[in-house]
Amino acid sequence: MGLSNLMATVITKGTKRRSALDIAEFVESLGANLGADAASDYWALSLKTVTADFPVILDLAAEILRYPRFDVGKLNWKNA
Repeated sequence: MGLSNLMATVITKGTKRRSALDIAEFVESLGANLGADAASDYWALSLKTVTADFPVILDLAAEILRYPRFDVGKLNWKNA
């Protein structure tokens, strides 16, 4: 697992303001999808939502990218 994959694994697991559960519940309440992925030539944060909720989910994506928690203590290091 490279650094890009590690980042993709933990980036949606919390921000300075929200826990992983808070993020998951918020995204679910909107009926949206949020995820992160990494490959050898790119890194992506993806989101899907209805047009009306786009500004709200975009704000969440910005918060995730600007203020990630990176709680590496919660990683399963045996699978890393």
